Amino acid sequence: MLVWVGTASAQCGVFKTWAFREVLQSSDINSAFQRTVNANTPTCTQAYSSSVSQMQSASDPYPSSSESLASTLSGELERLRFQIKAVVGKGQWYYTADNALAKDVPKHWGATFTKYREITDPVAPGPNEAALYFKDDGGGNTVLAYQDSNGVVNTLAGPSTSYGNTVTVNLLITNNPSAPNTVLDYVAQRISVGGFIKANWTGTIDLSTTGANALDAGTIAANTVYGVYLIYNKTTNTFAGLASTSETSPTMPSGYTVKRLLATWLTNSSAQLLPGVMRDRTFSYLTPVHPCDCAVAGPTQIVLAGYAPAQITTALYGYVHAKNNVGIGNRTFKLHWLSFAGGVGTFSTPVFVTTTVDGVVPFRVPTHNSNRTTIFYEAIFDVMSLYITGYEVAWNEL
Repeated sequence: MLVWVGTASAQCGVFKTWAFREVLQSSDINSAFQRTVNANTPTCTQAYSSSVSQMQSASDPYPSSSESLASTLSGELERLRFQIKAVVGKGQWYYTADNALAKDVPKHWGATFTKYREITDPVAPGPNEAALYFKDDGGGNTVLAYQDSNGVVNTLAGPSTSYGNTVTVNLLITNNPSAPNTVLDYVAQRISVGGFIKANWTGTIDLSTTGANALDAGTIAANTVYGVYLIYNKTTNTFAGLASTSETSPTMPSGYTVKRLLATWLTNSSAQLLPGVMRDRTFSYLTPVHPCDCAVAGPTQIVLAGYAPAQITTALYGYVHAKNNVGIGNRTFKLHWLSFAGGVGTFSTPVFVTTTVDGVVPFRVPTHNSNRTTIFYEAIFDVMSLYITGYEVAWNEL
């Protein structure tokens, strides 16, 4: 009996069926065409989930940090299933995930946790964005932090950027006992600069060399005022000290971008650091400096920029000495942060100092003008010797 050749109606069927007892065997021809079709049509390719065990079959593509290469398509599928299972965090790769990975889709994590690796502060995110990450709090502790589009960083330990209220706890700067002429020692329980907080800040500033924890440039000079800074390197999360002849623009060591003026220190005619102590907000000279013998005069300006920071001073400490044995009775001295007029009896809220011959009277004068080391005096009856013993500062960021 003769059977005509027919064309299969389905896309996945063989192209044609050979008649029985033709020269070519029908099973061979049909099998050959079927394999060709199945290999090139996804909807016809044999499944790899024909049973539950086969559907759950998965293989780690990177065991022990070494690539596991697939030699078959089934092996490739097993490796992809392994990664999908890891992403959805479920017992099987095909279980429904709790959260979509799409952007701007609300997430609900449920009773679980997420591990974060500690990093340095990233670049400030774009407008209307924030960066959430973990960082070192400056004391070796890893804390959760977020940074807004302005680059301001806050942590769960509290704001780490607060320009109006910088952190300063138990600051102490002194001459180094072994090298007091060129080296300053510093220590603080907690201190901040540019919003970055350091716990247990300790070290030295060596003015006989340059760089971080040293002089910013040049060599230590005679009769010079040096600003003492706290500086910070964002890339390496490193805090250091720095000395500079500038109170506003020190030459920053490589990598350091944030600075904070803490105090100033004078050198003598031999280019040696004068003995002094900076304790929190107050600096004290161990030997008072003598800026002038103030002659008898009406309101007269005294510039004390060489004896206290012009940028951060809030009050000057010192004393006056009526050392000249001229006449008898009391000597009167009048100090104020602004120029004033009138005699002793005029109400202009200056600091009044009254003393006898060879008397010594201490004073504290607030400084509120733009140049915080400019004050005015009026001397009545006699020359008064002015000595500065120290100053107070206001912590801020420069």
